[in-house]
Amino acid sequence: QIAQPPCGLCHTLADAGTKGEIGAKLDEIQPDEQRVMAAVRQGVGVMPRYDDKLSPEQIEAVADYVSKTAGK
Repeated sequence: QIAQPPCGLCHTLADAGTKGEIGAKLDEIQPDEQRVMAAVRQGVGVMPRYDDKLSPEQIEAVADYVSKTAGK
């Protein structure tokens, strides 16, 4: 909710109930925590960086959540 644009606008993650079609389908790629943190901090392709919008703790929380729930 804090990240703008919100993650679910672009990404699919079943646990979060999101069905975005622009970005990676997180349930399919099942990224590990480090990959998520790097993507959120630096951006990937058209995905913007969020290191100026989210605190380090928030980025770690997102990475932990995605890495533990993607594909489950």
